Amino acid sequence: MSEGGKARSLGVEGLVILASILLAFAIDAWWGEWDQSSEIEQSLEGLEEDFRVNVDQLGQTVATHRTRYDSLMRFSEMTPEEIRAIPEESLAWWWTAMLGPRSFEAETGTLDALVSSGRLGLVESRELRTELARFRSRLSDSQEERDWMQDESLRIWRYTQMMGGPWRTMVDIALDARLNPEITHAELLSLRSDPVFMGMVRLQITFALAYASELLDAEAVATRILELLEAR
Repeated sequence: MSEGGKARSLGVEGLVILASILLAFAIDAWWGEWDQSSEIEQSLEGLEEDFRVNVDQLGQTVATHRTRYDSLMRFSEMTPEEIRAIPEESLAWWWTAMLGPRSFEAETGTLDALVSSGRLGLVESRELRTELARFRSRLSDSQEERDWMQDESLRIWRYTQMMGGPWRTMVDIALDARLNPEITHAELLSLRSDPVFMGMVRLQITFALAYASELLDAEAVATRILELLEAR
C-alpha cells in the first residue's frame, strides 16, 4: 500500500474510532436521561398514591372535628333528663366526642425523598413544584394549633382523674373495664355541671376548629396537587 493509501486508511480508522467514542457518549447520556426520567416518573406515581391518601384523610379529620363541635353544642343544650335518656351503649361516644382530638398525619415519604435528594427541581411542572412547597408550608402552619389542641386534651384527662376518670372511650373499648370502666349517666351529668371541665372542653374545641381550618387550606392544596398528578 502506498504512503497515501496508508494515510487514508489511518484517517478512516481514526474517524471510525472517534465516531464510536462519540456514539458511546451519546448512548451514555441518553441512558442517563432515560434513567433519571424513569426515576422521576416513579416518584410522581408515588406522590399520586400519597396524595390520594392525604386528601381522604384530611377530609375525614376535618369532618371529625366538625362532628365534635356539633356534639358539644348539642351536649351543652341537653337537659338532665335528656342526658339520662342517652342509651348506655352511646355514653362512651359522647365522652369521646368531648375528649379525643384527631390529628392528621400526612403521607410525605415520596415528597421528603425528592426534597432530600435534590430531585424536586427535576419535576417539569412548575405549578406542581409550587403546590408541593405550599403543602409543606400548610402542614407547618397547622402544627401550632395541633399542639394547643393536644395540650388541652391532656389537661382534660388530668382534670377528670379528680372526678373518677379516665373512662373508656370508643377507641379503647378493649381495655380492662376494671381498670378503665365505662362512664355512667351520673358521671356524664357531673361533667356537664362542672364549669371548669366544660370550659376546658370548649377551649379544646376552639383549638380543634382552628386546627381544622388550617387543614381545610391543606386539603385544598392537596386536592390541586392530586389533580395535577392525575392530569400529567
